[in-house]
Amino acid sequence: TATTTTNSGKGSADNDNSTTSSPKPKRYIYTQVDMEHFKHSTAHKELLGFVSAMGKGLTTTNDMNSSSPHSYNPHAPLTDLSPALASLHGSLYCMSSTWMDPNRAADGLPPDNTVKARFGNPVFRKWHERLTERSGAIVKCLMECHGKYRNYTANKDENSSESTTATVTPTKEEILKECSQLGYQAASSSPSSSSNGGGNNSSTTSYDHEISPKENEIITELRCYLHDSFGHPVRLDYGTGHECSFI
Repeated sequence: TATTTTNSGKGSADNDNSTTSSPKPKRYIYTQVDMEHFKHSTAHKELLGFVSAMGKGLTTTNDMNSSSPHSYNPHAPLTDLSPALASLHGSLYCMSSTWMDPNRAADGLPPDNTVKARFGNPVFRKWHERLTERSGAIVKCLMECHGKYRNYTANKDENSSESTTATVTPTKEEILKECSQLGYQAASSSPSSSSNGGGNNSSTTSYDHEISPKENEIITELRCYLHDSFGHPVRLDYGTGHECSFI
């Protein structure tokens, strides 16, 4: 579960020009002594608590007496997500579908079935390279959806009694759908194709804004974890450390 950084990651949403001082996660667990220290750390406790909560939250049941408040409907995957997670859902959907689509002759990266490899498919290296190129836009879009809709309205009914104004408050479903589409768009466009000739245009959201130094630090950190969430691009393997990075 060592935390690592990748040399292919860039320090800002789309390039390294905005700042050069953003801290990147680095590996601290090398020995058994390090591991024992981690097991007794606050980070370990918080990680286990989060995983446990996620496990309970993902439990589906038809029992009306169950204490679980959630149920998963594959036909409505955005239900109960936050705007940020809806954005991430859109990006992951794009990454798992269009990036690997063999019918996309221009940019599809389907597995090479002619290659015999011990672990992963060599095409994953190109897939991961694309991930590092677009991760800034993916993370930035996620953060912008969180910032714009931090206090989004949960139900349309709450505003039904309010008078109609020039600005119509979107419903929860509309917000989640919008953020999912923006996340998909962030993952589907390369930085060069989404830029308009200058500035920091790693995200093509309609409410794009200049990245603050603090936001850039967060983007830099989250990008490193995202890069390590899908496996090692050189060894072509996948293990618990990569799973931990995704969490």
